[in-house]
Amino acid sequence: MACGPGTNGFTCYVERPRPQDAWPICQNREGLNPLRMERFRARLRAIGVDEADVADRIAAAYRLRQLRAPGSGAMGYMLSGYAWTADSATGSPIFLSPHLRFYVPYVTCGSA
Repeated sequence: MACGPGTNGFTCYVERPRPQDAWPICQNREGLNPLRMERFRARLRAIGVDEADVADRIAAAYRLRQLRAPGSGAMGYMLSGYAWTADSATGSPIFLSPHLRFYVPYVTCGSA
């Protein structure tokens, strides 16, 4: 996984929640905690850990506070036209629209 600091204060990398996903994202300094998780996930996959076990180990690392959620003020942007995932039933590519991500701790969505 190649990544590095940019000149605008953001760090960019390709997020891979599943092996068939490719989500180019750039995040500000407050949003970089998921990068540690992505590196952990990549190391587990590289040594051949089964995907279900990868998910379990990541969840355990969050419970043990070895990984942390992004801090307040964290944001990221996915503006690339090359972000895609695969339909779980057919494997057909699904392209993701450009969007922004904001992390707002303790806020819930729903009706008031």
